[in-house]
Amino acid sequence: MSHADRFWKLFWMVVGVFTVLFGITVGALIYFYNPTKTADAAAVGVVFDASKDPFENRRPPDTRPKFTGEYFYQDALPLAFADWSWGVSIDWNSTDMSYEGTNSAKINFLQDWSGMRVNASDFDVSQYQGISLAVYPRGNLGDLYIELFDTYGNSLGKQSLSWYTQNGTLTQNAWNEIVIPFTNLFPEGQGTRPITGYAISTVHPGTAYIDSVHLESSVAPHARWYEPKPADASAPEKPDTPIALPYTLSFDPTVKDQWRTEFGKFEPTPNGIRVGTVPEKTTGSMSVIRGGQNWDNYTIDTTTYWGQTSSLSILVRFKDDANFISCAFSNYDAVVQLYDVKNGVSTQIGASPGLAIRTYEPWKDAKAGASVKGDRVTCYVDGEQALSYEIPDISPIGSAGIETWTQNTYDSPHLLQQFDVKPL
Repeated sequence: MSHADRFWKLFWMVVGVFTVLFGITVGALIYFYNPTKTADAAAVGVVFDASKDPFENRRPPDTRPKFTGEYFYQDALPLAFADWSWGVSIDWNSTDMSYEGTNSAKINFLQDWSGMRVNASDFDVSQYQGISLAVYPRGNLGDLYIELFDTYGNSLGKQSLSWYTQNGTLTQNAWNEIVIPFTNLFPEGQGTRPITGYAISTVHPGTAYIDSVHLESSVAPHARWYEPKPADASAPEKPDTPIALPYTLSFDPTVKDQWRTEFGKFEPTPNGIRVGTVPEKTTGSMSVIRGGQNWDNYTIDTTTYWGQTSSLSILVRFKDDANFISCAFSNYDAVVQLYDVKNGVSTQIGASPGLAIRTYEPWKDAKAGASVKGDRVTCYVDGEQALSYEIPDISPIGSAGIETWTQNTYDSPHLLQQFDVKPL
């Protein structure tokens, strides 16, 4: 064999070895570091390093104190409240005028449908009967509207401020004293529940001063204000077309037509559905399957890539956003709680002890489930029963859905990768 032959033999042997090593390296990277999933996770804001707990990089907790006292506003905005206003500019310590004390909140509504909104950690108002405030509209501002927000940041419905004045209209360029009972600020037929704040909004631009926003222990009853419906809205809403089981969640954009989102985020992606908060608008989300209103006995299986959002709940026997049962999972399914919500009032039926979960990347492919058969509801983690209770007065039929909650409105959402419903 010549020197040339030996050279080429050695050359191709070296090339072959490097080609094999290159192939092994590429295969290992694809297996252990999935660029598609990591890219999607980064887009979700869940995690940039798949080997790290997403909670390691979460925003620092809100250090605002818990709301105490009876004044939502008195000369200044309490430290417990964060400003979540939209389309306005606000001077929280205006000395232009005041109803009591030295300051008031001066709100410049800069556009149509703008509003002042403040948010805090949820607090209980059940010991009070209503809320009072003083309003000074300037010029031809028109009517103003007030609304409360629940634990998830979901609006509990608007009420007209002019409706609660003595003459049924807001007097311009003067202080108007207003008292509203909580029975009108919460949905009809539902009890008082914890709230996270309130908003005052308007239809048209203008300026108003707000002062002395105060919780009241005794409030006289008053007729509820109902928002006028447009002429074309007088016809009853068409009921959802029933869906037969089994049901499998798809990630196609048209899936949003199959689900009804009560509040929060429900955003399809190629690898799952992002469920969670809308920053500075909600601290959670709730979405349910349209057409499942007649389901009776079924089991639900889910797989989730957890984000920073604190909890994920599977809703069963869902009648409306104030009447349903939920299996609530937190800390990557390490803790499970069962809740019964009736007329907006939530009652904890039971809670699990701390459950064993994977020590390696537990936020990936977290499997949770729920089933309802007759009056028995069961919650599962990794296919194993975690909680099971009989609820005697449970609705015999209802739909299914997903709910999330977190304290920080900026927490990244979960990525819901599976939601299968099968008949029992």
